[in-house]
Amino acid sequence: MSTVSIARITEEQAITRRDHILAEIGDLEAFRARAHDYLLDVREQALFNELEDLDYLLAL
Repeated sequence: MSTVSIARITEEQAITRRDHILAEIGDLEAFRARAHDYLLDVREQALFNELEDLDYLLAL
């Protein structure tokens, strides 16, 4: 089992990181559809998980 690391970021940093992820993945709806169909590679799955976490933290 790996250890959990906690990063404290500001709301502005979270928004900036989310924008960076969105620029990298392109079409959000198509990306989410691929995620729900289990069609993401490991890197894309990590981006999807981070995006979901940021959306939760930002109440989006």
